[in-house]
Amino acid sequence: MALKKHNIICSIFLATLIAWQFIYYVSGSTKRSWGLKHKDTVKSIVGDNDLIDFANTNKQLASNHPPIDYNNKDLKYALVRSDEGHYYGATATLTLWKPKVDYNEFSLTQLWLSSGYGTNINTIEVGWTVFPSKYGDDMPRFFVYWTRDYYTNTGCYNSDCPGFVQVDFSIKLGDPISTISTVGGPIFGIRIMVYKDARSGNWWLSYNGVNIGYFPENIFTSLSEYAQRVDFGGEILNRENNGHHTTTQMGSGLYPHQSGASYITGIRLFGLDRNPVEGNILQPVASTLPCYRIVVRNDTIFYGGPGYSALCR
Repeated sequence: MALKKHNIICSIFLATLIAWQFIYYVSGSTKRSWGLKHKDTVKSIVGDNDLIDFANTNKQLASNHPPIDYNNKDLKYALVRSDEGHYYGATATLTLWKPKVDYNEFSLTQLWLSSGYGTNINTIEVGWTVFPSKYGDDMPRFFVYWTRDYYTNTGCYNSDCPGFVQVDFSIKLGDPISTISTVGGPIFGIRIMVYKDARSGNWWLSYNGVNIGYFPENIFTSLSEYAQRVDFGGEILNRENNGHHTTTQMGSGLYPHQSGASYITGIRLFGLDRNPVEGNILQPVASTLPCYRIVVRNDTIFYGGPGYSALCR
């Protein structure tokens, strides 16, 4: 009976802590950017008394990472995945962080649109990553990626091969992002939207409200008409360099219930003509709960973790 009472008290405490974390972000911490002038800030999104500074990445951006593979034991993730359906776009604000990453590993935050099964899986992936062995530093970088055969023979990052067509070059794919969120300080984010144009059939990418380019419809097979699945979240590569789980962080390196945890907010999925898809269709998925976790609150997810620690072996 005492044990049952203890478990109930712990559950109430955890729920209260998570609720406080959500309230802290939605109505408190993001307001710290209010009235501040940031060199690389182009605009702020204000709604319901919230504020996130949006970074101007003209001097920023790029990435390289193995795609998410749920059968790859080296990949660890904390994300939300949609129910299967017909989706014609998605949008979210990704907060920007600088996680600590081992030299031959990576840490990323992104959205995925995918269709097909087996070797016919097609994906569009957009987000930011820290990948020291690829870029020679520990700066977060923006990337785009695509494939139409489950990463077998097609697809690439940014402009490394024909595929993504850039039309607005105010955003330079490949440069580091300099405006980064800090725990206890200002929160910076980038607003990403990928949507299918009904007239051309191409998948357009909007970055902070600017259409910077598109993925042509004809480079895809199963993704040429619509996406069957949409994911939002974080992923890391775990090489176990020291014989145990990596110390590579996801997001800000904090758990979702901690003050300063990374988050993705304003999550929306679109049907035809960019009509919002209603309903509770996003399910949390975490591959290594002691190391990286995720909490879902309406259109916002809190995610991340420190990697190797007393809780993560």
